[in-house]
Amino acid sequence: MKALNQQKTELFRNILFITLGSLLYALNFDLFLEPGGISSGGVSGLAMIIVYAAHPKFLTVGILNAMINIPLFLCGLKKIGRHFFFGSLYSTVLTSVFLDLFARILAVEPLVAALFGGVFMGVSLGLVFLGNASTGGVDIVARLMKLKFRNFPIGKIILCMDLTIAVITGVVYRDFNNTLYSVIAMVV
Repeated sequence: MKALNQQKTELFRNILFITLGSLLYALNFDLFLEPGGISSGGVSGLAMIIVYAAHPKFLTVGILNAMINIPLFLCGLKKIGRHFFFGSLYSTVLTSVFLDLFARILAVEPLVAALFGGVFMGVSLGLVFLGNASTGGVDIVARLMKLKFRNFPIGKIILCMDLTIAVITGVVYRDFNNTLYSVIAMVV
């Protein structure tokens, strides 16, 4: 009985951390990063770039974030562990919904957006990680790559992918400052 209560408490704690982290991540993205054309890296940064470049009528960052993550989750289902999989899936769904819910609330100066965006990105991802989950996307790809390239740290894999997305951001927005602001946000 005591073990069951402890499991319920841990599950509630994880759900709380994942929910708060996903909410904060989406708010941060919509308040600071997207309005300034600053990439957060990962799938949401890639979704932002695609939506900006293609201007699709019915495709939003949140919907595209979910669409890109679906095949990644299917690839990682057997390899990343059941608990991590379901926690990350929950986080991805929440983040995708919140990204569209809070879209385009306000815009701020780019350096302020990069600094605050970086701080809140770190806090929000930390909360999701405390809930034993991820926001999906690049984290899943990095875990799968780690299985193949055991000597290459997950952090470096994610960094390489995020920096690539930051460079693409500058190219798509036709302003290298967007790349630099994205890197500032990632470093912070």
